[in-house]
Amino acid sequence: MVSQPASRVQPWLQRARQRLLVCGLAMTCGLSQAQPQAFDPSLLLDWAERTHSALFPGPQPDQQSGPLLYRTYPATGHAVGVAGSTVYVQPAGGAVTAVGTLADFECAVLPHRCADGGTQARARAAQAVADTHPDCTAIHPFHWSVGDAGGPLAEGQAGGATYQSGTVMAIASASKWLYGAYVAQKRQGELQASDVPFLNFTSGYTEFDQCLPSQTLGACQAYQGMLIKNGAFVAQNEGRFFYSGGHMQKHGVNMGLGDMDNAALGREVSATLGIELQYASPQPAGGGVTSAAQYGQFLQKMVAGRLQLSRLLGTHAVCTDPGTSCPSAVSTPLVGRNFHYSLGHWVEDDPAGDGAFSSAGAFGFYPWIDAGRSWWGVIARHDSASNQTRAGYLSAQCGAWVRKAWLSPAANM
Repeated sequence: MVSQPASRVQPWLQRARQRLLVCGLAMTCGLSQAQPQAFDPSLLLDWAERTHSALFPGPQPDQQSGPLLYRTYPATGHAVGVAGSTVYVQPAGGAVTAVGTLADFECAVLPHRCADGGTQARARAAQAVADTHPDCTAIHPFHWSVGDAGGPLAEGQAGGATYQSGTVMAIASASKWLYGAYVAQKRQGELQASDVPFLNFTSGYTEFDQCLPSQTLGACQAYQGMLIKNGAFVAQNEGRFFYSGGHMQKHGVNMGLGDMDNAALGREVSATLGIELQYASPQPAGGGVTSAAQYGQFLQKMVAGRLQLSRLLGTHAVCTDPGTSCPSAVSTPLVGRNFHYSLGHWVEDDPAGDGAFSSAGAFGFYPWIDAGRSWWGVIARHDSASNQTRAGYLSAQCGAWVRKAWLSPAANM
């Protein structure tokens, strides 16, 4: 974006201001104005391409010059960018001119933020549920957070200040969603047919007990002992849902991760997903250690469409509960709930569910994305005393109420 004399382009600039700013503000869109909050400037550039494609025909890649994030459009000669919180446009042959701030565009770029009383009303409703709903008081203390494609929007604590957004903890089966995303990134969004059974847990590799912390991923996969039966293929389980870390352990070997120890596996998955993740044991399906803040960054990227798994959410899903209407299933931790299972994550779509995507961990760490793919959230706690399956299930129960309050604050106040 290079500054040029603006006199020749004032009519264009006036039209651009009107189209980009005035028509984009909440008061002309029938939306209530929320307290402005920061969001990823790339989302504004995406919105400009979608909404004003005649001016900014995309997609075009982000470019950076000092503090300025911008995109140029050779077909029209125009450019649009953001520096700090200020939004700029440059018409072909014209001057770089400020047309507003990110806050001015918040309700246009992220309209869901400004509906239903805005994020402040949603946060109050979510906190009230976290504090008082029986399904939530049952798991006190915990930390909750909610965000969208633009970033975190609200967070709170219930039952005390034990957990913060940055508290690092074992996330157990919440690791499965991260591994599914890792595979999708490595495959550039085009999963091989052979990947799918290992990610929706129908591969038949259902024998898996535990890893030793000092083992590599491959050594754990091959680990056998008097009571340990890792790595065994069970033919009668092939093609049938069986919730087990054995699927991803075997798949990790197939992906060439067999020589990686905890540290190497953490570096590999972290670099691929762009978050900070460690492993306490070399298990792609259950060894992850991170914080709500870091997991939230992953969920934000998912909602924003920045990861390949974003468009694969809910795909290749299989039924899971042999006790309800899924005779093909063998084993599920959620007895009585017939959610479907997709690529390392649940789809909460039985008659009592709301269609959200999630991946509850054994110790109570519960990340989710709503069915509309506008919001994400985390219930963060670590309960090693409870029955492992039950701790995750209880967090999911509370998390569903927090999500409902956030989506419909007026109905929960």
